[in-house]
Amino acid sequence: MEAAIQTILRRAQRDSSVFWTHSHRYVASDSVWCESPLPPTPRADAPDAFAPTTWYEQDFAEERVRGGTALDAMFAGELARTCLCGWTLGGACHVPVACAALEPAAAMRETWARLCNSTYAAREDLFDLMHILQTAQYASEAVASCRDLMPDVVVWGLLSPADQRAWFALDTAVPARVDLKHLATHGPAGVRLGLFAQRERPHSLAAYIQTHGLLRRDPRHPSANYRRRHTIAQPVCAAGLRDYLRADLSGYFRDVLFPMAYSVSQAPVAAYCSARRTAVERSIELAMRQIFGGATPDALREQTKTAALWRRRCDIQLKQIGICNLRGVYDLAPADAHVVPVHCGFSVHAAHGFAGVFYVTQQCVVRCGAHYYDPCLCAPQLCS
Repeated sequence: MEAAIQTILRRAQRDSSVFWTHSHRYVASDSVWCESPLPPTPRADAPDAFAPTTWYEQDFAEERVRGGTALDAMFAGELARTCLCGWTLGGACHVPVACAALEPAAAMRETWARLCNSTYAAREDLFDLMHILQTAQYASEAVASCRDLMPDVVVWGLLSPADQRAWFALDTAVPARVDLKHLATHGPAGVRLGLFAQRERPHSLAAYIQTHGLLRRDPRHPSANYRRRHTIAQPVCAAGLRDYLRADLSGYFRDVLFPMAYSVSQAPVAAYCSARRTAVERSIELAMRQIFGGATPDALREQTKTAALWRRRCDIQLKQIGICNLRGVYDLAPADAHVVPVHCGFSVHAAHGFAGVFYVTQQCVVRCGAHYYDPCLCAPQLCS
């Protein structure tokens, strides 16, 4: 199976316009990237990687940093099987946030009223809570106890290089500790001694994370699909394939089981022009590598040809769009202009009252008068 998939992906890398811009889903071998179908359950906290100390006459106060080994790391496949923020109560997942401490988006108010300051055990509730934390308005103090706001010794580069092998080897005999010498010498992730474990709150790494809202992710790159109730991890792997094939495959087969099949639903102009940009960037990279002795002239010549090919294709698509726009093709509303496709994460009020050109495309873009509007890109809190 893996050999056939690799053949498809190698061909796609050479010929597909969306190879570099989309995730290639398929039935993969079992790994930490496989999404677990189990409901969320409490998970033991990793041991702390730092304790108050004095180093070269400089005092370092308490700073909570996650340690442990690779077993304590949160991989993508485990996001949906652990309690949100590590919050638990009496052996169950719990949300210790008062209802009034958080103002959710209008579409999530009823859900928040049901889940706030309560326990939960369903995956659906977990994804709803993840959605609420990403789109709601709240003060940083309301989620200060969230485990995800605690800096990790490996993610922030605070672990000594000499101990990294033991971390990956799951060797608990070598505890993961913050290496102050490594921090002072290299300043990993931009952290300096004066910004770590200081008694003044502005100079605490954990306080910095809370202040800058690093719990929120870029809405263009979410870690989960809240509407489909799955994460960015591989939804189907070899071990769970038999159970998955018992379900209805008509609506989701293309995106999960067949690599690169989503290409047929991509707009050519966006795909070709993004491929042109990627090809040009790759050419620049190879040119720099050749200057410094890391690439061959043949590789650069081939990449230059690839960039020229995608440039021609992009130009052709842009000219076609220009002709269609000149002839008023995009002003012709389809018969089902006001029907929102079922796969779009929003709805249009029946009494919107707009009398001009109005329709919703299969790519969930709204045409309103002379403008095109993507609700999920411009206002992600309105999309489910």
